[in-house]
Parts: sequence; C-alpha cells; structure tokens
Amino acid sequence: MTSRLVVDGLAVAYGSTRVLDGIDLEVRGGELVGLLGPNGAGKSTLIRTIVGLHRPTEGRISVDGRDVRELRPRQRARLVAYVPQDTDDPFALSVFDQVLLGRTPHVGVRPRHQDREIVLETLAALRISHLALRPVGELSGGQRQKVAIARALAQHAAVLLLDEPTSALDLHHQIDALQQVRATLERTGAAAVMSIHDPNLAARHCDRLVLLAGGHLAASGRAEEVLTPDNVREAFGVDADVDLSRGHPVVLPNGLAQPVSEVQR
Repeated sequence: MTSRLVVDGLAVAYGSTRVLDGIDLEVRGGELVGLLGPNGAGKSTLIRTIVGLHRPTEGRISVDGRDVRELRPRQRARLVAYVPQDTDDPFALSVFDQVLLGRTPHVGVRPRHQDREIVLETLAALRISHLALRPVGELSGGQRQKVAIARALAQHAAVLLLDEPTSALDLHHQIDALQQVRATLERTGAAAVMSIHDPNLAARHCDRLVLLAGGHLAASGRAEEVLTPDNVREAFGVDADVDLSRGHPVVLPNGLAQPVSEVQR
C-alpha cells in the first residue's frame, strides 16, 4: 500500500516573521524528495511543521487524505516518522531499546515478538547489529545518527521525514544509509522528505528535489531541472557549473575541479 503526503499553501511564522510562505508539496509513495537551500531557508521548519512540532499560520498538511493537525499524537506517530538533527539520548537507553521505541505507536509499552524481530532486521540492514547492547550515549555522532534512522525505519510509518540525516556520517555510511532508506520506501510504499546540504548527494539519491530560498519554493522537479547554474547562484550565492555527463547533475563551483560534495569532506 502506497502513501501520499500533501502540503498545500503552507505558511509558518515565528512571531511577526514569516519563515515559510506559500509552500506546496506532494510526495507519493516510494518517493524520496530532497529539500535543498541555504541556512535559514526553512528546510528544518518545513519538516518540523509536517511532524507537528510547529503550528502553521496558513495551509493544510495531509497524509493519505487525513489532516495531521486533527490527529492525536499516537495516531500521528503511526503515520509520520521523524529523524531529527539532534540525536542525543537523555535516557541512556541501549541501541536496541532506542530503536524499539519506534514500535511504540503500534503496540504501546509492551512490545511483541514481531516488534523485536523488526528491530533486529532494521539493525542488520543498517549494519549496526554489533551496537545493539551499547548505550546510545557512548556512541559516536555518526553511530547515533544511524540509530536515529533505524528507529524511524522500524516505525513503519506512511511518511518518513529526515532532517540532515547524513550530516555526521562519512561518505561510505552516507551512501549506505540512503540506500537503506530507499530500500525501505520501495518495500513499504512510504513517502519520504529529506533535508540535505549536499546537492550532489541529493541529486544521486533523490527522485525529486525542492529548492527553498527565503522561505519560498524557488524550484521543484527532477535534479537536472533544479540544479541549474542560475538556481545555484540565486539560492546559494555561488557561481557554479553543472556537469550533466554522469547520469545525474554534479555541481562544480567555479575554480574547483572536484564536485562540491568531495570538497566539503
């Protein structure tokens, strides 16, 4: 069964300042949509508003036709899973127990055998089974980030929201984690939105891209439609060439021989 996320005419304000205005977005089941934009463009605000952590000033957010604002927290958690930027664990849980929390919306505080099996399968898919009994607080930032991704995947929600999920991962683990996200979408029919800084990583792994600038939707579509020299210049203030010879766009800031993703590492 495939899912559908619809954001219609969304506006969000902090006090008198609008940080998002007129955002329209539709994500179909099995799709991974990447959110790009400079710092302060509203990427995290958009994700946190869909989750329910911010209240929109205008507009509607629906999952499979249900307005998320009308749902109780547990109902919303069955539909929407969230990977935040902050992956600290204040409760000193083990990795296994942290990922098991992803099953709570479905079964409450008494997990079943099948829930534990889902956790084991998810840890194995992300190649972190060896960390299962380790306290999350003892892990590196990259390991904690993979645990947060595992918890969201184990939730089996209709919509998966990821806020900079690869920021603490090295290149190998970035690719590995995103491949597992894609595999989950293909298997479950969930819809996913991911904010990400690296345009080349987004172009390689996302089905579509959405470019935010100044709280507005500046461009939306396939990677080659969004990552144009003009759009990169307008959004990021960087003059860049875009190489289309590799099967997906590669952004090359002028004067650099390497893609921006490799320069940043």
